[in-house]
Amino acid sequence: MENTGTLPQLHAVGTSWLSKGHFPESHHGLWDNLHLLRLLGCGLGMMYLPGIVIISYYFDKRRVLASGLATAGSGLGNIALPPLINQLIEIYGWRQSCFILAGIGRL
Repeated sequence: MENTGTLPQLHAVGTSWLSKGHFPESHHGLWDNLHLLRLLGCGLGMMYLPGIVIISYYFDKRRVLASGLATAGSGLGNIALPPLINQLIEIYGWRQSCFILAGIGRL
């Protein structure tokens, strides 16, 4: 396996930024802090790309299949999360939902 360098650290920073964007959002208004949306977007980007690159370093024989499954999993997450977020908002309200999403992002 080749050295992946700082990709795991970049992924960890992205996770941290994602959570740091959700926590203040639960205490303030969403539109009060538009810079938090930038923080969330950068955090998501720093989580997605290193994950795909690490997979390509890890697999030798079935690299295309592994990358395809990882990319498809990302799309499935984009399909599954909105109904979950709707349920969270209905049950807990939007402030608590942001707090819960920050915890989920730390996983």
